[in-house]
Amino acid sequence: MRKQERQWTGVTKGGTLGQWMLIRMLSIVNPTLLYFPLALIVPFYMLFNKKEYGAIYEYFRTQWGYFGWKAFSKTYQNHFIFGQCMLDKFAVYAGKKNFFNVKITGKEEAEKMLHDGRGIVVTTSHVGNFELLGYLSQLDLPADKNPFSTFQAQNRDFHIMFGQETETILSNRVRSLSDHGISTVHASDNMTHLFAIRESLLNGGIVDVTCDRFTGSDKSITCDFLNGRADFPTSTFALAAHCNTHVLSVFCMKESRNCYHIYFKIIDADEVIQSNEKINCYVKSYVRGIEEMLGKYPEQWFNFYKFWK
Repeated sequence: MRKQERQWTGVTKGGTLGQWMLIRMLSIVNPTLLYFPLALIVPFYMLFNKKEYGAIYEYFRTQWGYFGWKAFSKTYQNHFIFGQCMLDKFAVYAGKKNFFNVKITGKEEAEKMLHDGRGIVVTTSHVGNFELLGYLSQLDLPADKNPFSTFQAQNRDFHIMFGQETETILSNRVRSLSDHGISTVHASDNMTHLFAIRESLLNGGIVDVTCDRFTGSDKSITCDFLNGRADFPTSTFALAAHCNTHVLSVFCMKESRNCYHIYFKIIDADEVIQSNEKINCYVKSYVRGIEEMLGKYPEQWFNFYKFWK
């Protein structure tokens, strides 16, 4: 598959007015009350969005070996959970700060990266509710439940990189994150965003980047991935190798109606190997982490297009 097809240009649906109305509604009602009508809407969404439906159906058939009714059922679950994740995100925009329970695995290992002052690249993917991860830092959580409490306590520069979105989403992102010392960096096709990221990393900053979709650069490594082969972009990992930073992978997985489980996984590479080999190690370790997470939560794969070669 051509890499240009992997440069996903989709944005959150609903339009500016629809998204504004949803935020207003969620400021009044519990988001779980909307899960029931969502369950009824999902079949119609699948019917009228055949390309996205087909990509996920093929994911369950080819990558997991499901057929017939089971593949269809899993595809429905995938769309339903994705809709819940979107409602949860908009609930945060609406000010629901004490709605979520959080479990964390691996935070202690991740915090060891803070001792030497080097920059940290936090890699995420379109698995689980990756965007909610940034907003959890602003919720009224005790330190042991806040995934970034120790990182923030050091007053380091903290940036999260996002792709294109609607004006409603962009403005709410900036408002929700900036009050808590987190800046947003918008990915651009001309790759100028990499200069801001590089400067932050060289100064010991922390940068959160989704690394499973192409943005601008076509440079990639082909990896074995869930019973298939897929290209993964290397630009972020090349920057991490160039700046000699730590690399960390983080997942935010929905476990129940108001509970998320955060997993920290260190992505390691031998410090003495050459740059190209280090990049390969980073990418393959990142891909193994996604495989492991999808083994636990196969329905939370949210790349709604043909991903594999």
